[in-house]
Amino acid sequence: MREIDEIIIHCSVSIFGDYRHIRQWHLERGWSDCGYHFIVMNGIRNYKSIYKNYLDGLIECARPIEKNGAHCLTKNATSIGVCLIGVEEKNFTTNQFDSLERLCRKLVLDYKGINKINGHYKYANKNCPNFIVENFVKERNLL
Repeated sequence: MREIDEIIIHCSVSIFGDYRHIRQWHLERGWSDCGYHFIVMNGIRNYKSIYKNYLDGLIECARPIEKNGAHCLTKNATSIGVCLIGVEEKNFTTNQFDSLERLCRKLVLDYKGINKINGHYKYANKNCPNFIVENFVKERNLL
């Protein structure tokens, strides 16, 4: 098993999507699979959806944790990548944030080496995931 010390939070920069969409987008970029380990859905599965549904907050397993991610160039070997479907903080749902909290708590319990939860923006010249992860971690008392 690889040594994991961090969770890195991302967003899809799309108002809809799920594992299948993200995987397809990544395959089209020449990657071998979805780059993230988990996807947190917002309930809008595709562009034809006209309402949010029971999938809001659903956590989909994507890339197996045993495999290095393809989500943060310098940190793929030692991190777990989590992607929220959405564009910016005002678009993310309460269910998504609650699910993200539960997922982070579970990962911190399961992988004792995790001592950081950061936004992708910490390692890339991007705003991703378009909310301040440090505030989320502090408010939810995750570490």
